[in-house]
Amino acid sequence: MYELELKMKIKGEFKTQAVLQGGGPFKTENRVVELDLSGIEGEMIEFEVNPAVGFWTLDNFKLHFDVPQQAFGEEIKVSKTTDNFGKDISEKIS
Repeated sequence: MYELELKMKIKGEFKTQAVLQGGGPFKTENRVVELDLSGIEGEMIEFEVNPAVGFWTLDNFKLHFDVPQQAFGEEIKVSKTTDNFGKDISEKIS
């Protein structure tokens, strides 16, 4: 649909570090982007974003420096799944 490059200044040059992808039809309220800060020199982090005029509204940016925690999941077996016609498709979904 559309993309917005998030650039970060690394060793004196702005380089693309993430791509914010849009969709629709609803706006995205909050977005988390993991960034590698290992190439940053000094104490300041500089970002550059170039949205199309009137297309994006950027409210604020925040940095969070906590180490990500490991996520845990559990596999759940499908008991019964039907398609729009009531046909059992559980084997295909499993």
